[in-house]
Amino acid sequence: MERRKAGIIGCGTISSVYLENLQKSPLIEVVAVADLLDKRAKERADEFNIENVYKVDELLRQPEIGLNLTVPGSHARSDVAILEAGKHVYNELHFGALKFTDHRANAELA
Repeated sequence: MERRKAGIIGCGTISSVYLENLQKSPLIEVVAVADLLDKRAKERADEFNIENVYKVDELLRQPEIGLNLTVPGSHARSDVAILEAGKHVYNELHFGALKFTDHRANAELA
């Protein structure tokens, strides 16, 4: 089976755990990272030998799937942007952690 390419949005603390585990995955290959803070994205890319560092809007224009590791208050907004870009999205927070209106809007968009 061919590995799916993924781009991670959000390079904060939890991203290192995801990147470490995803590097072992036979299903997903992380090929890009993005963060609101360019320096943080570059540091994470260097740490895990990830070739592409983008701004969030640039990553959304790439063909990779989106892995949303943003802070909880940004999840709904980031999910919408990922879905509107025509990508699959994985979110570390279950929909129960989001406001119901965000859940409904994201589910309808998906």
